[in-house]
Amino acid sequence: MIQSSNYFLNLAGSYIRNTLNHENLSDVEVINIVNKQKIPYLYRFKKHSLIPRIKKIIDIAVDLSPNTILDIASQRGALLFPLLDRFNQYQIDCHITSTDIDNNIIDFLKSTSTDIDNLNVVNADVTNLPFLDNSYECVICSEILEHLKLPMLAAKEMIRVSTNFIICSVPALPDNNTEHIQLFYDIKPHDKQIITRDIQYNQINLKQLWLDAGASSCKIKIINNHPCSILLAVIQV
Repeated sequence: MIQSSNYFLNLAGSYIRNTLNHENLSDVEVINIVNKQKIPYLYRFKKHSLIPRIKKIIDIAVDLSPNTILDIASQRGALLFPLLDRFNQYQIDCHITSTDIDNNIIDFLKSTSTDIDNLNVVNADVTNLPFLDNSYECVICSEILEHLKLPMLAAKEMIRVSTNFIICSVPALPDNNTEHIQLFYDIKPHDKQIITRDIQYNQINLKQLWLDAGASSCKIKIINNHPCSILLAVIQV
């Protein structure tokens, strides 16, 4: 039996209404349909205990309480959904723009956002954002920069569209994920003896990256996290 309290109910309800064309049913009613039909991707709306890095990012966003947020590469909503939920719990009036470059992800997120007044979805590349200067009070970029060939270009774009803060996280240690083509550090570079891939030898100082991109300040802390620790930066533009 599916318990509606175990899900981000409004998000799941919006998605199911759009997927099954049940426009007139309530969130609880559409969730109960799941007992009879297999709904693809419903597991993405299930509530879980937040891993430390996501919890910390959300805590920072709540403390900042911006009126607008740009979430870079929302993917399957692992950060986006609990962020929306927390803002609703605290009755923080904030409009969130969710982005990604994967068309399948965009379709999924658009189906989810149809009935959510404070969420819209845009297909956008972080290195060429389709937004005006100073469009968002806060930008969130969670574990994206390590995937990019040109992280400086992305940093400059995020600074361009932000008026106040950027929250950015990247892996804190070398790894074997072949999609991670950049390696960042805070105080000093990683010992090359622990790096297993040549592509990560050319390391980047995360704070210096943001300052060189035009930020006025950048504060970094390490968040110990399973399965990997991260560097979490709060950047003031």
